[in-house]
Amino acid sequence: MIGAAFLLGLAAAAGATAQGRATSAAAEGMSRNPGAAKDIRGMTLLGLVLIDNGDDPTDVSDEAFDRAIKSVQDALDAGQILKFTGNDYGPPLARGDFAACVAWSGDLAQLVLENENLKWAVPEKGGIIWTDNMFIPLGGSVPTASTYMNFVYDPKISAQIALGTGYISSVKGVKDEALKLDPKAGSNELVFPSDQTLANLHMNDPKMVSNADFITTWQSVKGQ
Repeated sequence: MIGAAFLLGLAAAAGATAQGRATSAAAEGMSRNPGAAKDIRGMTLLGLVLIDNGDDPTDVSDEAFDRAIKSVQDALDAGQILKFTGNDYGPPLARGDFAACVAWSGDLAQLVLENENLKWAVPEKGGIIWTDNMFIPLGGSVPTASTYMNFVYDPKISAQIALGTGYISSVKGVKDEALKLDPKAGSNELVFPSDQTLANLHMNDPKMVSNADFITTWQSVKGQ
């Protein structure tokens, strides 16, 4: 696996968060059913609810999942949730249409330029960590793909990517290179989270995000 860790979290005039991690099981589930990718990504948000409920997002039982779904449904019925969005949440968040929303940390790094009142933070109970991945498809050119992977794994290149996107890099030595580009970069928690922040983050259970029954239930909650 490669690349940036996405901090997936609540953000707004006052923020709270999450982060989540894609694993091979989830990726395999998406490859078998590409149409479910949006729902699998959306279900990672449930990790936040699981944590808030006191359940373990890294090992999700049927009972824990049902509790998380009920929490979301109750919030939806109470009008606490305005709507479920895709990656189109950026403009309304920047305008202040949302009191809070679950958002990609990299998006927040850009949106804060439009609205300086936007904040991002990891909840006291914990957040979810997610990583993006690069795969070489069957029949793809391994030498070409490997050349690209080696290129972006160069700390000097990865530092530029990390600072440009606002996401964590998995490459060793990136922080040193980033500080050469921007001496203030080291204080950016979105790109270089502290050990304390990382210790409060959890991975989503890959079985949850690739479980067909869970996906169907999640779709029903969203009204699909």
